[in-house]
Amino acid sequence: MRPPALRPATLDAGIALGLFALAAAEALAGSPGLARGAALLAAAAYTLPLALRRSLTLVVGGIVLAMQVLLATVAPDGSQVTIVLAAVLALYSVGRYLPPRVADGALAVWVVALTTVVALSASPGDAAVGEAIFAGLLIVVPWAIGRALRSHAVHVDTLTREAEDLRRERDQRARDAVIAERARLARELHDVVTHAISVVAVQTQAVRLRLEPGQEREAEDLRGVEAAARDAMGELRRLLGVLRKDGDAPPLEPQPGLAQLPRLIERAQAAGTEVEVSVDGPPVLLSPGVDLTAYRVLQEGVTNALRHAPGAPIAISVHYGAELGLQVANGGTTHPPASEGAGVGLTGMRERVALYGGRLQAAERRDGGFLLDVALPLTGHAA
Repeated sequence: MRPPALRPATLDAGIALGLFALAAAEALAGSPGLARGAALLAAAAYTLPLALRRSLTLVVGGIVLAMQVLLATVAPDGSQVTIVLAAVLALYSVGRYLPPRVADGALAVWVVALTTVVALSASPGDAAVGEAIFAGLLIVVPWAIGRALRSHAVHVDTLTREAEDLRRERDQRARDAVIAERARLARELHDVVTHAISVVAVQTQAVRLRLEPGQEREAEDLRGVEAAARDAMGELRRLLGVLRKDGDAPPLEPQPGLAQLPRLIERAQAAGTEVEVSVDGPPVLLSPGVDLTAYRVLQEGVTNALRHAPGAPIAISVHYGAELGLQVANGGTTHPPASEGAGVGLTGMRERVALYGGRLQAAERRDGGFLLDVALPLTGHAA
């Protein structure tokens, strides 16, 4: 089991205390030109503020720079190692946690101040130039590392936000697709249910009219059935008005079923696609809802194949058995897809298939094609 990670504030406090301990040891060992008490105060001044290097980065950097300049001026012969370590950490923090423009300004001030002090306090000649270059490297290198890590973190954060936005957009499209498919399914089933209820009303009236004159009680019961059927049809029409989008016209054709599969194939072939169809098992008379769902599944599969794999052959399989099996398979293609699509068609199909207790599987094939596999419970009898 991995140990829990330290919190940033705890880690920074530990680093600051560790540097203070080293600086205190240097101060007690003695520093030329600086009393031990003053050296201890200076050590505390440039190490302990580092505990706040993330939240007060600019302030901490200013304190460390001021102490560097002060010690280089007051005790130029001193050899405090910890002030260099503190400056390296402060400069890294400036590049890592400050906005780019602020970090650039802080770097410029640090370079000018420290290289000037080093140049003035160094011996004349090549040694002064070398010390100034070395001081410049100690300033620029940790700052550049911090700046690079900040840029990487910003880039990763941007990618993470974009991925999250894409995920939310995809989920919203999926929810919209489910809602749209439910509304479409309700509109389509309206015709199926209304037809069934109208048959009930007509047949009930026909039975009532065939009753004998003395069967008034039975006639009254049948009138109640007729009235209930007509009321139900009226409610269905009002419900359809709510579900239909503005501008949608009522369908002029009956809802399709597997009987219209040849027309679907003809349209695909007219687009230049080779389509192979196989039917296995004795056909059964499907309920209108299942028949409509089966057609919509095959329609969606063919449409997806034409959109994402233009020119690739399509194989359609219909199997009558314990369940109604439907498959649409297409091969891979080197042609670019006609449309990227939003990937919501299958979401709607899952909703439609689940309504009838069916199963839907969609997966890529090894040859780069795609397979849509659906199973629907069979209701009906052999045709």
